[in-house]
Amino acid sequence: MKKHILLLFLLIAGQEAYCLKNNDFKFTADTRIYVCPDLLKDSAIQEAIADLSDVFLQKWGKKPLLYSFLAKSDVHQSNSQQKDVSQSGSRPYDVHQYDLIIDTAVWEGKEKEEAFSLEKKIIKGKLVLVTKAATLRAICYAIYFLREKLMLGEDLFKGNRLYKKPDFIFRMITQPFEVAGFAPVSTLEKPVVLNRQFDPMRPFDGAGYAPDAEAKNILRAGMNTFYIGSYTFATTYSLLSDTLFPSGSEGRKWVNQRREQFKAQIRAAEKYHLQVCVNSDVFAYPKALDYSNRWKALKASLNEILTDFPEIDIVVGRFGENYSYFNPWFTGNGPQSDEELAKVIDTISAIAVKKYGKVFMPRTWSLGNASWHADTALYRQITKQIKADTGVVFSVKNTQTDFWRYNRFNPTLGKGSKKQAIEYLCQDGYHFKSSLPNYEVIRMARGSKEIDGEKEGMKAARDMGINYAWGWLSADGWCGPYLKREEWLQANIYGYTHLMWDAGQQPETLARHWAALAFHVPLKSKAAATIAGILMDSEDMMLKICYFKTFSTAHNGWLPALNWQRDDVIGGGTNSHSNTDCQFSVRPGQLRDIFNNNTIAADCREKKEAYEIAVKMLKKYDSIKSSLPDQQQAQEVRNTLLSGEYLTATLYHYVNGAFRYYNAEPELAEKHLRQWQVLWADYNHKISVLPGAPSPMQNGGMVETCEEMLDKLANQFK
Repeated sequence: MKKHILLLFLLIAGQEAYCLKNNDFKFTADTRIYVCPDLLKDSAIQEAIADLSDVFLQKWGKKPLLYSFLAKSDVHQSNSQQKDVSQSGSRPYDVHQYDLIIDTAVWEGKEKEEAFSLEKKIIKGKLVLVTKAATLRAICYAIYFLREKLMLGEDLFKGNRLYKKPDFIFRMITQPFEVAGFAPVSTLEKPVVLNRQFDPMRPFDGAGYAPDAEAKNILRAGMNTFYIGSYTFATTYSLLSDTLFPSGSEGRKWVNQRREQFKAQIRAAEKYHLQVCVNSDVFAYPKALDYSNRWKALKASLNEILTDFPEIDIVVGRFGENYSYFNPWFTGNGPQSDEELAKVIDTISAIAVKKYGKVFMPRTWSLGNASWHADTALYRQITKQIKADTGVVFSVKNTQTDFWRYNRFNPTLGKGSKKQAIEYLCQDGYHFKSSLPNYEVIRMARGSKEIDGEKEGMKAARDMGINYAWGWLSADGWCGPYLKREEWLQANIYGYTHLMWDAGQQPETLARHWAALAFHVPLKSKAAATIAGILMDSEDMMLKICYFKTFSTAHNGWLPALNWQRDDVIGGGTNSHSNTDCQFSVRPGQLRDIFNNNTIAADCREKKEAYEIAVKMLKKYDSIKSSLPDQQQAQEVRNTLLSGEYLTATLYHYVNGAFRYYNAEPELAEKHLRQWQVLWADYNHKISVLPGAPSPMQNGGMVETCEEMLDKLANQFK
């Protein structure tokens, strides 16, 4: 008898092994979802399951049936209400082939808090997928991972089990943003407001901004931290004086409005299982105080905020720049010496870390090559003066100076004994703010090929032991261009957030995945491959149109092309000025200072090659445009590429005309300047008005330069 039982057991085990080996799990129209009853009490998990179910509806015309472990009846009602499934008990026993089971796990160790596992199992002869995690946040990550795989039509994973955890334990992206495949955070366009209260890490709170929508998108994207704004601007300073913001005053109303927004954002963070982060420039204080009171104001602000908002987890401080004066009520200045810098970091640490148990993240950002942000020796020197250690993470941009190209992977990363975070940017003002393709994910993954040789990137940082990473969605703070289509920006957001989980992913693969999601085309389609190719081409286009190889290599680091164009302003030859239509515009550099008669041929050729890449991009896109399902999106995205073609053509002829003029080649100079004249007019009056096209670049001296040159050339031949 025992022999027969053993044979039967071996037969069943062999059948199950054969099933696992020869059948791969796949979702079908008949897939059902079993969920641990306790998980269904959580609203974030409910919404994640609803998002997953919506993909089933789009794909097969019906949502999957939803069961708790003990319920045999369908709990997904037509009115979208769920039955009470709060009972606990045995695991599912009535599964069908290709069902999904979402369950809890007991895993120890802090690194397991965000991990999840997917396992293909045979239960009663049926192949099912069992999803497990130890926290509610991780369960949501698992569901959104499955949702994306289903949207892409991609195999879930090879083998029978996948254990997935993020490469970076701190993952943040600032301000409201959209994730490919989901509804926008705001249903309204971002406002163009010239006299807004300026918060450097949240340029737009924006009409229609909803904290719940932002928090949900942060969770969907695999991030774990919600940045809620400047703590200084939410401080009443009542611990210091009741006269700074008296009750009922306009200043107090402004501060109270910020405090109410904090409360709403914190509620959203708790609902979606996110950490909460605040920031401030240091020193920042009310305008009614003078600089001598900066220390008292700093301590009062931190104590008030961390007492009133104990939910805050991370405090960020910036010392190298100070934008606190861009509103009616506050002002500020940074530390006056390296010694004061070390002292203020220790002071904030004593309050935020030791007194309140928070993480403090001082940013090393400061201006120039000779700063502790860019210079390894100075970084070591200053950090040695800082006593604070445990609970303090020094945050460093991934580039040696600012987010220009021709900047090395920051040499201070991985140096010294202090814990570090690495910073990124998805939309920057040095490369037209994603108004045309600029696929920053290549540099995020591999470093700057023009100077690092593609040997540095997010994986290199992770290999150094850095496991905190964060960045900005955008750099909209200094005027335009303003986007009407955000596809090219979304590509950077998608790649950035996915690299945080797996820093070894390839940008080509991420580009293709994003294209399939954003344009609703099959992953293996020509359309997805073509759009991914356009993104990959964009790196060379930006290097050639924005920089001058010889000059920029020699001036690597700070101002590698003198900011001859930045944000939405194109500088002049010798008479650059800011964009007078924008309050926060910065004067660009001057083209004459870049000109070198020894490199004129290479410099002019670069600009032509950039234009040719833009032409090629549009041609590639036109080859698949008719296959895109949303033709309004298809046409409007095409207009962004057309805008890019005209912009690069304009800059090509501007640079060539100016450089030929400086090189005393009048005929060539006039030829290019005449072409510039036509293109600039068409770009402004015909192209930039098209649906989906971004707001145009503005004159910052270019027009005066070209007109002056044309006048002199005309007089020369009279």
